[in-house]
Amino acid sequence: MTAVRRWCLVAVGVLLLVATPLAVNAWPAGDTEITARQLLDKVQAADDVAYSGYVEAVGGLSLPTTDEFGAVADLFGGASRLRVWWRSDESWRVDRLAASGETDLFHAGDATTTWDYERLTTTATLDALVFLPRTVELLPPRLARLVLTGVRPEEVSRLPAARIAGRTAPGLRLTPSAPQASITRVDLWADAESGLPLRVQVYGNGQGAAPVETSFVQVTLDQPAADVVAFEPPPGSQPRFGGVGSDSLLGHIPAAFESRALAGLPRVGGASPAHLFSRYGRGVTQLLVLALDYDVSEPLRDQLASAAGVVVDDLGSALAAGPLHLRLSPHRHYEPSWLLVGTVDDKTLRRAARTVYGADAAPAGMAS
Repeated sequence: MTAVRRWCLVAVGVLLLVATPLAVNAWPAGDTEITARQLLDKVQAADDVAYSGYVEAVGGLSLPTTDEFGAVADLFGGASRLRVWWRSDESWRVDRLAASGETDLFHAGDATTTWDYERLTTTATLDALVFLPRTVELLPPRLARLVLTGVRPEEVSRLPAARIAGRTAPGLRLTPSAPQASITRVDLWADAESGLPLRVQVYGNGQGAAPVETSFVQVTLDQPAADVVAFEPPPGSQPRFGGVGSDSLLGHIPAAFESRALAGLPRVGGASPAHLFSRYGRGVTQLLVLALDYDVSEPLRDQLASAAGVVVDDLGSALAAGPLHLRLSPHRHYEPSWLLVGTVDDKTLRRAARTVYGADAAPAGMAS
């Protein structure tokens, strides 16, 4: 065999290696006859599916880069590339990859360890009852579980199938029926065989592009090895224990607002443990009410006052970032400050704020 012929064969081999994944993703999706209700059931039954792979997520939410919300602004305001190994809800690992390094989350039982490659630090935290979103929330299966909680069969319809990460994925559209909703629709595609969500797009009022989109670019539906998700402190790292976690507001919440309904939204579940917060709504239309003490509320209020897009009025500081709306009450001496945040429209948030600030229902553990 001549050298020219050998190099031609090598070139053809390289071309096939490069082109095969592209061709697989370009194959027609071949839609299935599964109904919207059947697909919904299949997706909701896929919580126990183990997997690994790569995820690309894009966020278009313009959140203020305050001390409290800086990490959230970075997470939901730009692009993220994630690598995931998921054995179960109790055992998983998610790496956020960047040019300068990576930040890894290792979860085992009721604790999560964060490994910061750039700072050579490890932080162990207990799962918090109230926490700011982390990279794990951007995984398509996690986001799909969140948006489909409490969904009604009449709120879903079929979308044409797509080819995602080399797999046929029938589509499902959720159109919230609650009049208070700031999310107009959620489109998702799930693996035809397992029901594992592979792509999720969340749309808000008046938005042509999805402010939040996450999708697998590579996925394997096998059980990852246990040693892959187990954390071993690297040599030279600086371990520390973070208690409930720096991404948690748990230690700053003195009470919760107690009412069976708020702004036309029903209470979700009973009282939270230790009366830490209250949640209202259904499905993707959710409103969370928290009481913050001075140490958290005042720095947050000061930072919001100078942040872009924040409006200060008689009901405090208000921010709208896509379908997400937030409102922090004005300062009152010897009283908690109220933080209201959720996927409801501004009218609903203002109505809820007037009720909460006016103490139409007494906060647990405090005089009305």
